[in-house]
Amino acid sequence: MDSEMQPFIQAPQHAVPMQAKDLPGSPEGGAKITEKPKKALTDQGGRMVVCRTCGAPLAPLCARMAVNGSHTHVFFNPHGLVFEVACFFPAPGATPVGRSTVEFTWFSGHVWRVALCKACQAHLGWHFQGDSHSFFGFITNAIREADAS
Repeated sequence: MDSEMQPFIQAPQHAVPMQAKDLPGSPEGGAKITEKPKKALTDQGGRMVVCRTCGAPLAPLCARMAVNGSHTHVFFNPHGLVFEVACFFPAPGATPVGRSTVEFTWFSGHVWRVALCKACQAHLGWHFQGDSHSFFGFITNAIREADAS
């Protein structure tokens, strides 16, 4: 990780120690992206996903998407910290920062960058970029649902 990114990275508040054998693996050959989960998400009553730190809107709830057949995933990083991430696109309230890397990517065929809240700069998760698509993987305890204002 770039030294310029260190001030933005916060330790997760609810990390659970696990071993790699306890976590689901990624399929070979790249992540499979679907525009929306199987359940229709277009009628969400104006619900939004917001930053848990400052409450700024990040994405409409209907921007949820499935990657490799699921909206949420559990992964661990090289330090053994476990994260549950939820996939969204678009997410205009988030911004990717730093250099892209393929090192320890959670989605085969994708590079990643850290994703921050545009309003308060809180660490929300990561932005993943493939050859023809991108998406945000938000840490589930860094976001919450709220009514659109």
